[in-house]
Amino acid sequence: MQNRRQEILGILLLIISLCVLVSLVGFNPSEEPRISPKVKLTNTMGIVGIYVSYGLIKLGFGYSVIILPLLGFAWGWWLFSHRKLENLYRISLYLFGAMLLFSISLGQITILVYEGNPPHLLYSGFTGWSIANLTHDFLGGIGAGVILIGGWLLLIRGYFSWSFYHPFQTAGKWIQDKWNSFSLER
Repeated sequence: MQNRRQEILGILLLIISLCVLVSLVGFNPSEEPRISPKVKLTNTMGIVGIYVSYGLIKLGFGYSVIILPLLGFAWGWWLFSHRKLENLYRISLYLFGAMLLFSISLGQITILVYEGNPPHLLYSGFTGWSIANLTHDFLGGIGAGVILIGGWLLLIRGYFSWSFYHPFQTAGKWIQDKWNSFSLER
């Protein structure tokens, strides 16, 4: 019984993810949810696709939301094929964090390029731009940049388990060895 539910949930997730992906790919910035019924729709998912893409791209986190249906595909396939979900949790959290950071980073770049008056917010989305604008207002451009760089470093360090200290340690040892050899030559 549990396997049957898991397969059904996996299939539903695959179908929903496919619909969301088609909606996002068919996104047209000029189409709004309150579009006139006389205007021909270009989104391949129709009016539902317009609402989904408008909500996720324009109001949400910009073009980086393409990660969401891809994660939905992965989760759907994992459920459908009865794989262990523990392997997918970590990757999903890091990809979701990367989506948020990417959107906020694009919002910060938009603020710096257009000096707070952007013509559109498609790349970062309204939510990503709003978070970037909030951090920019509180911390300034340099402070917001430092926070974003720190966020990216934490995300990369957490996922890949790289040591950022190791190169400094190696360089310090090399400098110390050179200093000691220089002192001995005198």
